[in-house]
Amino acid sequence: MSSVEREYQIKVGDKTFNVKVREIGGNKFKVKVNDKEIEVMLITKTPTPQVAVEAPKVPEVKPETPTVPEVKPPEVKVEERKPPSVTIAEEMNVVKAPVPGKVLKVFVKPGDKVTSKTVILTFESMKMELELYPPRDGVIKEIRVKPGDSFNAGDILATLE
Repeated sequence: MSSVEREYQIKVGDKTFNVKVREIGGNKFKVKVNDKEIEVMLITKTPTPQVAVEAPKVPEVKPETPTVPEVKPPEVKVEERKPPSVTIAEEMNVVKAPVPGKVLKVFVKPGDKVTSKTVILTFESMKMELELYPPRDGVIKEIRVKPGDSFNAGDILATLE
């Protein structure tokens, strides 16, 4: 492997030296200063100055407008509504469970007069104690649960006259 020998003129203080540098391999060089040759090892290398190179120009490519397939909305089937199984008048006569739970205490019995602000029973749901009120003022006709009973949302717990 032949290496290139480079020549430099170096000024140190007032003196000028003729220097020849030849790479031996790796970080080792033979340096000849005014006809005196020595072997040196490079410990750190000064970074060589970087030359800015302009990148080649790439022709501008205009994207084509993509074609979007036509999307048809899904068909919607409209079912005829059936009348509710319980009329509004009947709804006003029942006390339904708003959420699933377990009866803790019943405060009324059949024949008791109640208002929409009377607590009929307390129950536990999701570790909370809740109170249940009738939808209107009236008289208790029937209580369908007792303490300890579990129920689902929508179950009828009591009826009014």
